[in-house]
Amino acid sequence: MINNNRGESLRIYLRISLMLSIVVSFVISCEDDGYAMYVWSRGFDVSVPHCGGVYPANEDGLNATCFNHNWETQEARDRLWTSCQIPGREITRIFLSDVKSRIENNGLNSDGFCDSALLITLTEAHERGIRVYALFAVSDAAFSETYMAMYPNEFNVACGTELAYFDGVSVNNEYFTQIKGCDNPSNTAEQQLLLDNLQLTASNSAPLPLHFSVSWNWDCCDCSTESYAKRDVQWPAVVGEKKSALHHMVNIVDSLDVQVAYNTPSAMMSRSAASYEYWTQKINKSSTSKVYSLAYTNPTDLCQLSFSPHAKGSSTASDACNIGNQERTEASMYAAFDAVEAQYPLLKGGIHYMNGVYGSGITDGWPMHDASTSTGKSCATNAPSISSTTDRPPNAPSGIPHVQPTSSPVSPPSHVLCNDSRLVFRYNKRRLVTCSWVADIPERRCRRRAIKIHCPITCEFYEGCFSDSNRKFEIIESGKRSSCNWIKRKNSEKRCSLMDICNTCRATCSEWPDGCKS
Repeated sequence: MINNNRGESLRIYLRISLMLSIVVSFVISCEDDGYAMYVWSRGFDVSVPHCGGVYPANEDGLNATCFNHNWETQEARDRLWTSCQIPGREITRIFLSDVKSRIENNGLNSDGFCDSALLITLTEAHERGIRVYALFAVSDAAFSETYMAMYPNEFNVACGTELAYFDGVSVNNEYFTQIKGCDNPSNTAEQQLLLDNLQLTASNSAPLPLHFSVSWNWDCCDCSTESYAKRDVQWPAVVGEKKSALHHMVNIVDSLDVQVAYNTPSAMMSRSAASYEYWTQKINKSSTSKVYSLAYTNPTDLCQLSFSPHAKGSSTASDACNIGNQERTEASMYAAFDAVEAQYPLLKGGIHYMNGVYGSGITDGWPMHDASTSTGKSCATNAPSISSTTDRPPNAPSGIPHVQPTSSPVSPPSHVLCNDSRLVFRYNKRRLVTCSWVADIPERRCRRRAIKIHCPITCEFYEGCFSDSNRKFEIIESGKRSSCNWIKRKNSEKRCSLMDICNTCRATCSEWPDGCKS
């Protein structure tokens, strides 16, 4: 039997952790109060000679060599971080693409390992106070991002460290644009289904927050100033409230960016207005909840939609644009952000996207940033004596402070009785094993964080004494496979009394130590 003081010991430990982290957070944290930026997998490289300094209209044939990966190499990351740290124009949140294949196998890549380039990128970002959201952008009717939203949490559990973890999930699914009709009943049904899928995506992202990209005109059937008419949708379909589809989206997600698709301050203000209004009305917003007015910097077919110095398909690095903002430069984008933020104080600017053409050096008006223009800010070095011990755990909900041990101690905390789970658990898609099997070759089998949490004694990972197992396991009484999510979903006290569940779902069952069976 587990010591009856176990649950109270856990609660005391967590309360102390919470208080310490609140105190320390003022010392080491960097505020998430800057701009946001999309970091797609590939960005324009102005130095490639045959590209002629012009962003190609496509990536076909030789044009493909005009683009490089935006974060996979150290050189690319150095440029990225420098571009995020312009004094007074800091970017504190990025939406990082090309992560799916690196984390889709229970948090691991296709080779069964934690992706090294991703771990380095996440670590370097957090050292600089930059939040990183895993970006998924399929934009299909099936809303495939729904199941992908689980991957970042799985990565955090399997591979996460004090500095290498995802802060959130970002989704760019623009299928609503294809079904935004106002008079067709079938469109209404499709819109309701999309909202269902968005809600499910938010649930699958938890405990990480969900960011969503919206278009400004998803709010309206008639978007003209003179006769503006909202696109009202009843959702949920049967018993829900009827309001703007965009309003529903704002209420579902944690944060959002508004694709304003224009480059004048006045248009950016008017097109951000509805989303900003809905967001300010939202109650119980989390500390990570934000709204951004997204500026395009990549070349577009219509020059007035973007701050790019040339339209899509142009043969020169800069061309004339007789509509919209006449000055399409980094400075004019910043000026537009300033104007929008003056009108809506809680709204921030968003940049689409790194090296497209922000930070590319395509013209003097769009310079390549270097270290001399960077703040060089590093959150991790503000308090070196405590930063390694106080970063929030990889799978913790954003905004909830927590303290982690600097490393696993030689033995479990003396006031806590901690055991390996005795339950058979799923090691991979086919194999079921136990902690005894792990103990045969612990130096190899304890590499995965999820295994270390399930078998904290064998793996000498005593942080796991305070954590729920992330593995699927077999319940002894029934032989059925289950998880700690099922244990905490309902009837938790009763379920925690099942054989050895208290040594498997330790955080969930710490509330009922008296009912523990082992």
